[in-house]
Amino acid sequence: MVQMMSVEDVLARLAEHRLMLDGITLSGGEATLQTHFIVQLFKAIKADAGLRHLSCFIDSNGQLGSSAWQRLLPVTDGVLLDIKAIDTDLHQTLTGRSNQRVLQSLKTLHQAGKLHELRYLVIPGFTDRSSEVHALAELVQSLGAETQVRLNAFQHHGVIGPAREWPKTSKNDIQVIARKLREQGLEQVITPVVYV
Repeated sequence: MVQMMSVEDVLARLAEHRLMLDGITLSGGEATLQTHFIVQLFKAIKADAGLRHLSCFIDSNGQLGSSAWQRLLPVTDGVLLDIKAIDTDLHQTLTGRSNQRVLQSLKTLHQAGKLHELRYLVIPGFTDRSSEVHALAELVQSLGAETQVRLNAFQHHGVIGPAREWPKTSKNDIQVIARKLREQGLEQVITPVVYV
C-alpha cells in the first residue's frame, strides 16, 4: 500500500483530477514528519496556474516544534489539529506522551490564523468525563466560541495493544458530548457522519 511519490508525481495526479478538486489535505500517519516535502509541494501547487485554486491543508497530531511550524505556516492554508485529551495525565495515559507540544501547536496555529479545526477523540470512559469535556469547552472558548471542533468517534480500525480493549464510541456517546459542548457556548461542533 505504500507508494513513493515526488512533488512532480503529486502535481501530475492533481492536474489529472483538478476539475473535481477544491483542495488537498495531507495526513498520515503524521504528515508533518515530511515538512520539507510539504513546503515544496504546497509552493509548487500555488505556483501552478492550473492548481493554485486548490486549498492546501495539513492534518496533524500537533507534535511538531515551533520552528518547524514557522516553515509550514507561510505555505499552508490551514491545519486540522488532533488532540487526544486536555488533561495532561490523561493524554499521557492515552498516547504515552505529554500534550504540552500539542497545546503549544494549538496556540501557534491560532495566533497565526491557521487553525482550521480542532479534532477531539471521544473515547468512552476516558475523554468523555465531565471534567475533560468542560476543559475542552474552556479551551475552545479561550480561542473563540466560533472555533470549529470536530468530534471523532474512537473505533478499533488499525488499533493495537491495550487500546483494542477500550470501548468503541457510539453515536449516542458523541451526541451527549456535542450537546454538552453546545450548552457551554461552542457554536461550531461537528459530529461524524458514519460510525463503523
